[in-house]
Amino acid sequence: MTPDLEGRATPGAEVALLAPGHWLLSIPAGPAGQYRLAQLDDYMRLPRAALRWRPPLRLSLRARASGSSLPGTWGFGFWNDPFSARLGVGGTARRLPALPNAAWFFHASPPNYLALHDRHPAQGLLAATFAAPTLPAPALALVAPALPLLAWPPTGRLLRRLAARYVGEDAARLTLDPTVWHSYAVEWRAEGVCFAIDGQAA
Repeated sequence: MTPDLEGRATPGAEVALLAPGHWLLSIPAGPAGQYRLAQLDDYMRLPRAALRWRPPLRLSLRARASGSSLPGTWGFGFWNDPFSARLGVGGTARRLPALPNAAWFFHASPPNYLALHDRHPAQGLLAATFAAPTLPAPALALVAPALPLLAWPPTGRLLRRLAARYVGEDAARLTLDPTVWHSYAVEWRAEGVCFAIDGQAA
């Protein structure tokens, strides 16, 4: 089943439908401090309690990137959009922050740092999971103003260590050329997650 995906892009970026089930996502070059986004999702208009996907299910797609070390982040998989705090404007759902739950292929270039535990890889192309309990949203909303501090190394390290007390994490760095077409699969089961690339376990 192909999910009902909706494209989102910041000015200058593009999500182009080339054919049914085939998209090209592009982001222009620009200043390092300027946020740029090209994204396909099916969750932005949903409240957190209505997010659709539950195990068992399988996500599969073919993809390639235009460079092996693109600045920023890119990837695909399942997640609960944990860090958003929206008021329902612009067609988005009202949503308070949550602890992260995710199963995805994700690429992060320096200085992005996507690991909570120092023993896990945090940059490059990763197969990774986050699993967290549900905590009261109002309590998490109180710490939302501190999220920008993740970008500052001293406080970012402290906040990651605090989150690691509550969030289970696993990750593996992948050694492949992301500029070549590959088939990616994320199989989400009740007992865990399996990743595969070109039919081989990742």
